[in-house]
Amino acid sequence: MSKIKNCIKDKMTENWHFMLSIILTLIAVTFFSKYKICFWEARYYNDMLTAIITFISIIISIFGIMIPTVFTSHNDMVSYFKKNADISYFIKCVKGIIVSGFGGIGFTCFMYLYDKVPMIVFKIACVMGLFFLFVFIFGAYRYLSIMLRLLVEEKKVNKRKDYVKQSS
Repeated sequence: MSKIKNCIKDKMTENWHFMLSIILTLIAVTFFSKYKICFWEARYYNDMLTAIITFISIIISIFGIMIPTVFTSHNDMVSYFKKNADISYFIKCVKGIIVSGFGGIGFTCFMYLYDKVPMIVFKIACVMGLFFLFVFIFGAYRYLSIMLRLLVEEKKVNKRKDYVKQSS
């Protein structure tokens, strides 16, 4: 029973961002349906889509900056991470985040066509775009926090060592 519990716990830890994205997407769809909100009729609809695309693009570019910075850094935390972490799994997860970002951009771009496609197709694209956006946001948060920790933790340790050396 303990092995099953640990397996479930591991799967939950691994996939929490997918489950949370599904839940939030369902809540949003239910809310919009219940109150008959048609956000594509909003005055600043196109500006909202542009902002979403810009946001995703900026986060993807931060990944593009952070990954080489982390892996070329020569501190103890990064060395420990490189030796002990499953780098292929880490890269697979980062690729998944980038793919979800591109999916979010793709569906968001499709949402510009709200007056050119059948409404059912448009609504499906909206739901998928929202899901990809949530997956991207939660996944990006998870892995950017890991990379930032790898870069910043060493600096904190060095400051503590400097303080200890000076007070001795």
